[in-house]
Amino acid sequence: MREILERYSGYLNKDGVIIVRLWSVAGKYREILDSIEKNFTVVEKYSFEPGPVVIVFRSERRTPREALPSEKTRSHGQWST
Repeated sequence: MREILERYSGYLNKDGVIIVRLWSVAGKYREILDSIEKNFTVVEKYSFEPGPVVIVFRSERRTPREALPSEKTRSHGQWST
């Protein structure tokens, strides 16, 4: 799970966040929530007892993203950003 979220965070702008909504905080969902809280910087967290939880977080370990090919322009056979 952590690897997937780290990869997604690489596509965010510098101050971008990931928002995850989990059905509950019990069972397998507890493991996901614990992993996010352990490996990422939590910005906000909302719990709706006894049900869902919404967590907003970012990765401080990611490197600033490079422009993707779709964000570049092609001029005279060269890519530029």
